[in-house]
Amino acid sequence: MPRKTCWNELKKHLIGKNNKELIETIQDLYRMNDENQRFLESRFFEDKKEIIKEYKKLIRSCLYPDLMHGEEINFEKAEKAISQYRKAINDNLGILELMICFLEYGNNFTCDFGDIDEEFYDSLCAMLDSILTELKKHESNIRKKFLPRLISIRDSANGIGWGYYDYLNEKISEIIEDI
Repeated sequence: MPRKTCWNELKKHLIGKNNKELIETIQDLYRMNDENQRFLESRFFEDKKEIIKEYKKLIRSCLYPDLMHGEEINFEKAEKAISQYRKAINDNLGILELMICFLEYGNNFTCDFGDIDEEFYDSLCAMLDSILTELKKHESNIRKKFLPRLISIRDSANGIGWGYYDYLNEKISEIIEDI
């Protein structure tokens, strides 16, 4: 098996390329897969609303899949989409938006289809923790902006098992007190 090339070695090689060769390489990466396309479009296009819309669509397909067509819940892919957006764009509000969408879609799924399993709720609770950590970095007006959505998620989850509703209630009550 060939030795893994480190970034510094690759960088030395890239520095020797001309603009045309670099653009062709980026084009090849762009055409390689959807993930690369989303990353490059996020990094270089100005219309953040459209970019976020695409990420939301991806997260929705992961957390509220079309079961009739064999799709399955995929937390890892949804989390990766948020991470990819974070790396492509320094947009803290956009990241918060995607994180809350993650929680909304997962919550809507369980509200529509009933109790799932412990791993499902653990993933949603972990995302709530990440949201709250992120919110604490912002001024109270930003927290107030997102709070109604979190309250709506909590309220719609009333009656859901595995301690999920109790956890939402406790954590969202804490953020209400902070505001």
